[in-house]
Amino acid sequence: MVNIAYGDGFYVAVDPNDHRTIYANSQSGRTYLVDLETREEQGLRPVPIDRKEEFRFNWSTPMLMSPHDAKIVYYGGNKLFMTNDRGHRWQPISPDLTRNQDWKKLPIMGPARSDQTLSRDDGVSDFGTITTIAESPVKAGVLYVGTDDGNVQMTSDAGRTWRDLTSKFKLPGPRWVSRVMASRHDGATVYVAFDGHQDDDFKPYLFKSTDSGTTWTPVAGDLPDGMVIHSLAEHPRNRDLLLAGTEFGLFVTNNGGRNWTLVRGNLPRVRIDDILITPRENDIVLGTHGRSIIVLDDASLLENAVPAVLTEDVHLFPTRQATEYYEMRMLPSPGAAKFAGPNPDSGALITYSIKSPPASSNATVKIEILDRDNHVVRELEGPDRQGFNRVAWDLRFPVGFIPIQTDEGWFGPPRGTLVLPGEYRIKLTARGREQTGSVQVRVDPRAHTTPEGLQARFSASQRVGELVRSFVEAAAAADNLSAEIDAIRKAVTESKSAPEVLRKHFDEVSGKVETAKTSFRAGFGGPKFRYLDLAGQLQASTTAPTEAQMTTLDHLAAELTENITTLNALITNDVAQLESELRANNLSPFAVRPVTLPKPR
Repeated sequence: MVNIAYGDGFYVAVDPNDHRTIYANSQSGRTYLVDLETREEQGLRPVPIDRKEEFRFNWSTPMLMSPHDAKIVYYGGNKLFMTNDRGHRWQPISPDLTRNQDWKKLPIMGPARSDQTLSRDDGVSDFGTITTIAESPVKAGVLYVGTDDGNVQMTSDAGRTWRDLTSKFKLPGPRWVSRVMASRHDGATVYVAFDGHQDDDFKPYLFKSTDSGTTWTPVAGDLPDGMVIHSLAEHPRNRDLLLAGTEFGLFVTNNGGRNWTLVRGNLPRVRIDDILITPRENDIVLGTHGRSIIVLDDASLLENAVPAVLTEDVHLFPTRQATEYYEMRMLPSPGAAKFAGPNPDSGALITYSIKSPPASSNATVKIEILDRDNHVVRELEGPDRQGFNRVAWDLRFPVGFIPIQTDEGWFGPPRGTLVLPGEYRIKLTARGREQTGSVQVRVDPRAHTTPEGLQARFSASQRVGELVRSFVEAAAAADNLSAEIDAIRKAVTESKSAPEVLRKHFDEVSGKVETAKTSFRAGFGGPKFRYLDLAGQLQASTTAPTEAQMTTLDHLAAELTENITTLNALITNDVAQLESELRANNLSPFAVRPVTLPKPR
């Protein structure tokens, strides 16, 4: 969380060519140029040359950086202002674009206002102000503005001439213009949304023009009454995919506005004040009123949810490129981090839809990840649930054992080896149908590594994984052996007929078992910790293992082989001899099998 300037916080404009510079706003047109490194703030609010003139600014003053030239910034008062020198000079590029009414004389719910009117001016600093600005991403200088008193105006020549479009919208009366949005798909398409709730009109108003504002068509479709629109977004690749942020949640259409669907899941029914779709990552970012920032990672499910797809019983959506990042070790979080939101699921986001309800509430689907040789890298389960579903693959092989709480060390809980970069196939099996797709996995582009280094790390990590698997198997055998020893101890102790030689032999074997068991202890600092710590070290860097790490790996492999060999000798030799003695004295024998040695990799 970053505090840019001060005040309640409204529109901002970020210079894509200068990470230090940002334009920020507080109430009623107070705007600042902020240096994010020095924290300097330069006041930029436009001031009229004529002392008798007054500019009016909305409580939430709109600001727009030109998509064609980051040096050009537009600012909306009662006129539209433009600067190309970071606010040192503001040029009015329009006349007063509002109705310029004396708002204090406007009636409130019928009666005229006077000095005796209760709450006459509550929540209003100025009236007759620009509320929204848009410039065509396709044609520079094609600008649209909307005002709080219901005007919609446009210029096609960067402000030299203006055209009033207000009369083209057949509304019950002047309505607050909540958003103008110029299409990024062509220079003639534009959208306008109106909000009439302050006039007791809760109908959603949304219009579209495909001829630069000459004619308009309603596209609110089947949006229900009460869902007044506050924000709009158009998908950068699918022009028919529109998002509308309303007073009570987010609505989406994939047919250009004929039909709208409320986005549910865990998205709260909250006012959506702003929507951003990131073209590269295809994420949807929502600015809400009172519920912070909410992100839908990878909107491919919405982008590709065309009618033909929605009629399929099962559909696997395209999976965007996944990147392997090093996730920080588990340490206590410092102060300000407690204000941070949860990170998205890491890895590949596998999204699928199912048309009909499942046969049972606990039904699942099977997801397999396969490499280029068609070997199964990972098997996952996902919900068999009607609608859209998503499962995350963390780009790792499975952990070869079931971790326990004491396995967590310097690098957090144990995790599988990260896969090598490349293309992997996704196979979804659901409702007796099979769907396939692919995902491209890449290494962190910031990492300084080579294919050879990644391969060396991968091979070493897989070796350690096999050692840990064998260690866990051996530890389980040692525990079973110890439990058997305890049971036999009780039987030998309570037996009145057990000869002394058997008792001595049993004590000898019991001591060897307890000694062997210490080689397979878990917990911080124990033998198991050394294997897990090396595994964590190798996964914490994209570089090839160091000589010391490889030497440690060789030492651990030799040590584990010796310890398992000792354990197996106890099981196959000492215990076998003790078994015959126990049978001869009618006592229960052991039932523990030898342990498989770690496989070379």
